[in-house]
Amino acid sequence: MKKSRLLGAVCAGVVTIASLPVNAVSITGIFGYVDAYASAGSDLQQEFFGNPAITDTLWSETASAFAFESVLDFCDPFGCYSSDSLANSEASQSSYVASNGLYFSASGESIADVFSSDFSIPADAIAESYFEVAFMLESAYNYNLTGSASGLFESDTGLVDFAGLLFDGGLFDVSGVLAPGNYILYGVATSEANLGNGFANSSFSFELSLTPVPVPVPAAVWLFGSGLLGLVGMARRKKA
Repeated sequence: MKKSRLLGAVCAGVVTIASLPVNAVSITGIFGYVDAYASAGSDLQQEFFGNPAITDTLWSETASAFAFESVLDFCDPFGCYSSDSLANSEASQSSYVASNGLYFSASGESIADVFSSDFSIPADAIAESYFEVAFMLESAYNYNLTGSASGLFESDTGLVDFAGLLFDGGLFDVSGVLAPGNYILYGVATSEANLGNGFANSSFSFELSLTPVPVPVPAAVWLFGSGLLGLVGMARRKKA
């Protein structure tokens, strides 16, 4: 009974060493921002919020801008008439980075809207949401990346970029193995509207999870385990 227990413990120890992963993920940078701009004639508005701190792991923000201008054209016995233009934009974002560097997620959306009663007053609206995380791997990792990216019109940009893979339309779900090295994952949603394109909307979202690839055990470790088993057997025979 003692022999079988000892053999089991030795085998379990060797197997544990063989499958033991090494967590070697270093986050080297986190950056994100939301920006909203709106102009209608001489009325200009802009709002910007940035998150340049590497220590921030959870962030959520919304920026919005609204501009309006009205110009009196003429008055008659029935009333006064004016030309009106307005521009509205909004960018939002929510992101999370796990402290151990094994999980990243972010989502962003941008909306731009312009209206003009007679197109005589120029109006523009621009909104952008951007998030980026950079990290370094000291060993190989399995990865799974899911999410979506879309833009309503050709003037809109919604995309996610990672490890040479670019996603800019619809849903995606990819898996693979990352070799040791430096990586950047980012998503961006940009929308621009003007008198020729009255409404724009784009978005992105992603979730990236990493799991260490088991590190192969050198042959010396297996030889050590085999030798230990042999010593146990010899000691058993001598005792008998």
